[in-house]
Amino acid sequence: MKISDLINENTIQLDLKATKKDEAIRELLNILHKAKKIRNPEDIFISITEREKALSTAFADRLAIPHSTIQGISEPVACLAIGRDGIDFGSTDGKPANLIFLFLSPAEETETHLQILSKAEGLFRNRILFNALLTTNSKKKLIEEIRNAERMGWDAYINLPEEEVLSELETKKGGLSEQEARRRLKEFGPNTLEKIRTAPLYLRFAANLTNLFAILLWAAGILAFVAGMPELGWAILVVIFINASFSFWQEYKAEKAVEALRVLIPSYSRVLRDDQEKRILTSELVPGDIILLGEGDKVPADGRLFQSFDMRVDNSALTGESRPIYKISEPVLDGKNFLWTEMPNLVFGGTSILSGNGKAIVIATGMHTEIGKIARLTQVIKEELSPLQKEMVKVTKVVSILAVSMGVLFFFLGNYVAHLTGFQSFIFAIGIIAANVPEGLLPTVSLALAMAVQRMAKRNVIIKRLSSVETLGCTTVICTDKTGTLTTNQVSVVRV
Repeated sequence: MKISDLINENTIQLDLKATKKDEAIRELLNILHKAKKIRNPEDIFISITEREKALSTAFADRLAIPHSTIQGISEPVACLAIGRDGIDFGSTDGKPANLIFLFLSPAEETETHLQILSKAEGLFRNRILFNALLTTNSKKKLIEEIRNAERMGWDAYINLPEEEVLSELETKKGGLSEQEARRRLKEFGPNTLEKIRTAPLYLRFAANLTNLFAILLWAAGILAFVAGMPELGWAILVVIFINASFSFWQEYKAEKAVEALRVLIPSYSRVLRDDQEKRILTSELVPGDIILLGEGDKVPADGRLFQSFDMRVDNSALTGESRPIYKISEPVLDGKNFLWTEMPNLVFGGTSILSGNGKAIVIATGMHTEIGKIARLTQVIKEELSPLQKEMVKVTKVVSILAVSMGVLFFFLGNYVAHLTGFQSFIFAIGIIAANVPEGLLPTVSLALAMAVQRMAKRNVIIKRLSSVETLGCTTVICTDKTGTLTTNQVSVVRV
């Protein structure tokens, strides 16, 4: 399914009137309702805005893709809008969104929904297309621009013979010239996985020291020092830093996710340039390069095979499936029979060649590869809290409100009933607040989960996240197709 097939002139808004995120979502839903694509825009609005609260659908570089799966529609629908002034969707780079693509899919078609999301993100992050869409004044031309860009996507190459693929990418069997390769490197950028600019780690650590729960503990610690109880004061300060460290550790692991993906891309690649085989830095690969692949190699970028000899590829880096995929170089006339990751004549960056050899034309590099999209998502998408973590946040808020309320109440009681001085009443109130704050809540819960992880490890169960232990405790049925991931991927003879 192509993005251009989801929109028409009735579902395009070239000059968005909204100035806020909620207004923009409602305006786009009203356009879909007017075009008779949906029935209950208000119900869908609630669904999308609830999703936005949990996880922003803003991407970097002025792009937002609000989306949801809903009941009551038989096929995916979409609406595209251009906001000249930009709308704040909470992007990680702080830039307002100028291009907003809202789409909805039937609730039972989650796989189709994810494919559309992946295609839309890859398509609209093309800066040439993005700039063209922002400057066009014609809905018809806008659709044509999208169609032209889609013809250049990887799904546009699967059904083309070798000669047409070479022609589309303006290359030849002997590869690009060094001069042309340098020009394309300037145009498309290096073939590397980039980090999205976020707040420095030290600032994020500091943020965990200044939340409401931490502020109450700071007050309790200072009070302990003022009251001449330094041991208690130091103990509370240690608890503050332990609590902050637990939260910071989760963010730090997410920061390192891109580093883990970078390991999947080789440092050097074999290419044909000027009719000669050369070994170059993988970062210097450009669309149109001819790469040589052999047994044991890691694929350096997304490519379309035009020569393949008994080639099998391990796609587990992308899909988690250990089953090898056989590759061919012939055109695939109907790609609907295959998952996109299992397309027979395509190879993807980060995957490994298990056997055979072949040649491929590079069709995408850097953050435009499929693994590049994964790298971007690991930095944009926030991990949802587990049920226990949500309850802890709720308890913390309730306790904090009660503690502060009681502190204020006892401040006035001390001042007007017990006739204490203002300073004495203040110290009394701080003491009441500190007494009601459960300093050891987070360390106690984390320690309990860690002990559960240790017990499961003795039974050969590996737990990557502490909160998974608690979530697993609420699980009754696990549905999975991860053969080779949950099992040893081996068949053993048990009886002869």
